Amino acid sequence: MNKTIYSLILLSLFAGLFVFLQSCQEPNPPEAIIIVQDEDGQPVEGAMVVVKAAPSDSSHTVVYLLSGPKLVADTSWTDDSGQVSYEFKYQAIYKVEVTKTITNAQDGSYNLIPGDLALVTVTINFKEGNDDQKTGYAVIEDHLPSGLIPVNFRMLNEYDQEVSYSDNYYYTEYLTDGVIIPFYLRDNKNTFTYKARVINEGTFSNPPVFFSMMYRPDIWGRSDFSSINIGKDRIISSTQDYPRIRGILWIFLIITISSVGISIFTKHVLKKRQANKI
Repeated sequence: MNKTIYSLILLSLFAGLFVFLQSCQEPNPPEAIIIVQDEDGQPVEGAMVVVKAAPSDSSHTVVYLLSGPKLVADTSWTDDSGQVSYEFKYQAIYKVEVTKTITNAQDGSYNLIPGDLALVTVTINFKEGNDDQKTGYAVIEDHLPSGLIPVNFRMLNEYDQEVSYSDNYYYTEYLTDGVIIPFYLRDNKNTFTYKARVINEGTFSNPPVFFSMMYRPDIWGRSDFSSINIGKDRIISSTQDYPRIRGILWIFLIITISSVGISIFTKHVLKKRQANKI
């Protein structure tokens, strides 16, 4: 019995020591891996990769790599696997997630075709805990894919009184291919929308949207690079139209049940009247 107790005590001590040693180990440094591929998805060897810190026009900004600080522009070349990797000395202090979606303004489940009005939604989401960065003047700069142009509802040919004021974040500057939206940041999550007109069909690159604080250029973020497909004809799949079909079926079922109930009630009343006459 005593041997069993001693064995359990020793096992607990070894387990505690193992956990303590694991917790004392330094975490792996943050690493960024950049992969360069050609249009066929094959790795590109010898591609030049330039790493810049924001704002990129500042010659005094440095990036803190594990090997030491380097100036704003660090140039490297990809290896035979098409990769360049960087190990950073510090974790990211500020976490800003920026997303952009482009959907059909009439019905988000429909695809986009030339002539449609598209809804562009930009979301700025801050990591919890960074209270000092959640307020202040900020700006969003977004550029649209080549198949779309921004819609300025203040123009007479597109005028919409409800939209022209509700979508005005202080002041919206309309560019030929996008918008610049200055605003005052107040919350963790901020959502902005504007509309665009689809003018061409095809597959286009969807540039990332860029966000930054006006007086804190070190707080910034951008969305992922993606692509968008503009079709020639309207495509409504069965899954897209399922809610409407389900609604119609429910209405048909309610009408049928009501008709049957009324018919049964009417027959019952008629039988009762005939019985009373007899």
